Amino acid sequence: MDSTSNKPGTQVEIRIRNAGEADLDHIRVSFPDGLEVDYGSVPKGSLSAFHSAGRAYRYAGISAQAAGRALSLQATDYLGETELPAGRYTYAVSADGGHLTLELERA
Repeated sequence: MDSTSNKPGTQVEIRIRNAGEADLDHIRVSFPDGLEVDYGSVPKGSLSAFHSAGRAYRYAGISAQAAGRALSLQATDYLGETELPAGRYTYAVSADGGHLTLELERA
């Protein structure tokens, strides 16, 4: 099943922007409802395609490889967080300094 949407604005869609200085490979995002989306490789300065996310928040669990090194950012809980309304968003991901960071941007 293709997870890209043909109806923007009716659901939450997330894409990845590589905001760091290293190419990112094997990017996987784990959303709170158990959905895991494979975004593949996103070279530095590039954007992935949008994928339907189900429920999403300003952050999520994410894993990637940079220069062959496996990195991850765990989302332990979403207590006190507000679910994102329907729309398109970008997770700006960076692997600078050997640490993975994520910031939400409105697409």
